[in-house]
Amino acid sequence: MTIQKIEFTENQTRVYVKVQNKTNDSVSIYSSNAKLIVGNKQLEADYSSETGLPELQSELLAGVESEGVIVSPAIDINTTKVKLNVEGYSDNYDIELTPFTYDIDLK
Repeated sequence: MTIQKIEFTENQTRVYVKVQNKTNDSVSIYSSNAKLIVGNKQLEADYSSETGLPELQSELLAGVESEGVIVSPAIDINTTKVKLNVEGYSDNYDIELTPFTYDIDLK
């Protein structure tokens, strides 16, 4: 998973990501369970309203990539650092997907 960009709006924080499945099996990425950690607060992904933004596909077949936006509540634009945590899973127990965790410097 790579972070392409981050946008801040009045009521949302948008993290644009690209995920590539470089395995020979299907994997699932749970962007709806993504967590944005700001200081000591954990913000859940928010897909309660229609944004018109591309959503990350949850199931990726072998060799497939997907791009989408993880939407969270707005954060203070003066925030200098955040952490993003996204979980993945595969039915193949030989593939161990540790959570994707990113420390993001916003300044």
